[in-house]
Amino acid sequence: MEKMKKTIKRLIAGSEYNIKDLFKRISNLEDKKLLDVGCSKRFPYSGVFFSILQEAGKTSEEIKNQIILIDKKKYDFQVNKLPDSFTQGDVRSLPYKDGEFDIVASGRLLNNFDDFEDVHKTLNETNRVLKPKGFFIGDIPLRELRRGKEIWRLFTDFLLVDPIESRRYENAIKNSGFRFLSKGTGIYVGPYFRGQGVKELYFVAQKI
Repeated sequence: MEKMKKTIKRLIAGSEYNIKDLFKRISNLEDKKLLDVGCSKRFPYSGVFFSILQEAGKTSEEIKNQIILIDKKKYDFQVNKLPDSFTQGDVRSLPYKDGEFDIVASGRLLNNFDDFEDVHKTLNETNRVLKPKGFFIGDIPLRELRRGKEIWRLFTDFLLVDPIESRRYENAIKNSGFRFLSKGTGIYVGPYFRGQGVKELYFVAQKI
């Protein structure tokens, strides 16, 4: 019985994913400029992007002009690898020119708005600052997978709540002028986020 419960929970959780695999959907990363919106103090997407560029042989000095971070809170990252690249600002009204970035990354951001209209505003701004055929990459928590939850309740969420929430965000992204190159739901595995028991919609989309 216990083994069956674990199998069901794995099914409900979905596949595992990590940020580096999402970046693999984008070619020629060495030449790209990235904006990390709602970066938080952990800056997961820009951190992975930095590592990828380092592996490609780029220096920190070269990379710093390819990564920009923005968040409503002010953070002092205290790291040498991303100097002078943080802006305190509103992701619903980005202080950048049209078509300035090759990639916009959004890690666990869109679920934080109380009003879904702010999701639309953020997505429209994301589209605006991206170059033609630019990439939008990120993840959105759908819900927490609580350990003690009854199996029937987990199945209810799996069959009803997850698809509805996921489809809501997917439609918002598509209606903001993007097409999906890759998407799925599952559990993030990696060093940046706390709370690994969170089911998320993860995606790579391209500006139409």
